Amino acid sequence: MITVSKIELLPSQSGVYIFEKNNTPIYIGKSVNIRTRVRTHIAQAQLSRKEAAIISQSNSIRAITTLSNFDALILEADLIRKYQPKYNVIWKDDKNYLYIKVTIRDACPKILSVRKENDDKSKYFGPFRSSHMTNSLIYELRHVIPFCTQEKIGKRKCFYARIGLCNPCPNYIESLSDKESIKKLQETYRKNISKIMSILSGNSSAFSHLLESRIKRLIEEEKYEEAIHIRDKLLKFNAFLERRSFKSIHEHENVDLYKLYDELRAFLNDRFKYKLPADRYRIECYDISNLLGAQPTGSMVVYQDGEFKQKEYKKFSVKEPIRSDIYMMREVLKRRLQHSEWRMPDLIILDGGKPQLRMIYEYFQESGIDIPLISIAKRPDRILTTAQGYRTIYISRSGLLFKLIQSLRDESHRFAKKYHIVLRNRNLLN
Repeated sequence: MITVSKIELLPSQSGVYIFEKNNTPIYIGKSVNIRTRVRTHIAQAQLSRKEAAIISQSNSIRAITTLSNFDALILEADLIRKYQPKYNVIWKDDKNYLYIKVTIRDACPKILSVRKENDDKSKYFGPFRSSHMTNSLIYELRHVIPFCTQEKIGKRKCFYARIGLCNPCPNYIESLSDKESIKKLQETYRKNISKIMSILSGNSSAFSHLLESRIKRLIEEEKYEEAIHIRDKLLKFNAFLERRSFKSIHEHENVDLYKLYDELRAFLNDRFKYKLPADRYRIECYDISNLLGAQPTGSMVVYQDGEFKQKEYKKFSVKEPIRSDIYMMREVLKRRLQHSEWRMPDLIILDGGKPQLRMIYEYFQESGIDIPLISIAKRPDRILTTAQGYRTIYISRSGLLFKLIQSLRDESHRFAKKYHIVLRNRNLLN
């Protein structure tokens, strides 16, 4: 049977969780916070016979983290289709199968929402939980990569072609008589479909990198209008991937603030020989948001004495000539620390890896600043300190301090990105 101690070892990240009986999956689910979602299963076992059966029959639970909630959705569907778990009952009845269908044998493949697999001529992705979810995925992806959803092709451009959601339009291609033009447009269309299929196969990061590479190339070629168009697509796609809750740990669970304080005090004392004031502390976390150097912004979020102090969050528009995120981070920290009227932090967290940590630590040493400094790197999340070559250190992933650091990183990312988008939209309007 699944125990509380097993649950505490699960990650507080987006991904898929698998309840297993003798290494055989009996239920598969997804969540933006795996540990919190599994706790919900435990709580609901008191009220639901199905939940009680899942918990009582499972003797192990496995988690697979993903980069985004979207990737978790795709992985969940793949695993359910592969294992057909006993308690994922919605997928046991053929009438309830929900798929995204790609008519790959067509000259211009369509992407459709269907109830179940019904031919051997198309590629299917899913199953998904509802028609709303399936149609929402199609809608979101279509705003990033245009494609056709009409089952029958006519001779005139469709309505969606006029608003950029079907391009090149198969109806328009059908109306042409020049074979070379037809072939060229069909190839362009099929490339778009290949990108969609790659994303639906779980390769979302590869598509992001592709867009970033195109933007760089267009900027080098001084094709700025086209670069802005691709940049907007990348922003839409990233927003689609990251559509998740950035709520603090306080909103996920009841936090023992005394335990959190003890963990923070022990950490600062053990790692930095820093004595934390009694029952008072302030943590600041910093992030940089920019898209290939455009509208670079920095954020400072604050956690103080047991709560997120949103009124003390600060945003910085980077002023110095742009070189890299590392130099931008240094500018933001320099400007922040000039404000002696602001309460000084007991710990500073950087969103980044060794380069960011090295740059800021060297600046601290040059300026005689003695504030504990760490960074949080991704994939997987890990904590780096300035000691012994900027090495990764162990902090219990189930501890409150580690979860707080993750929440601060997420909050600083959200806050920086929000300000970055405000500046970007302001510039586009000017």
